[in-house]
Amino acid sequence: MPVKSLLDDVATLVAAIAQSEVTHNPLFLLSLDFRETYDRVAHHYLFSILKVYGRHQWYFDRIQHMYQDATSSTQKNGHFAGTIPPR
Repeated sequence: MPVKSLLDDVATLVAAIAQSEVTHNPLFLLSLDFRETYDRVAHHYLFSILKVYGRHQWYFDRIQHMYQDATSSTQKNGHFAGTIPPR
């Protein structure tokens, strides 16, 4: 993802809210910060907690899809060292 500033994010958010108000369509906003998430939360634990809290299956499916086939990679001296599946 290209580097964006906080101002870009705020402008996008303001535009989405304005569009929602003009069209009278409901708006759902979800903010996720994935930095270091793979280091901190086991996926099976995250999914079981979502089920315990009674999240709708649609919501659960979307979160699970974000983690499906996810990979990380490292870069050294401008060269990628391949992908690493999160555990």
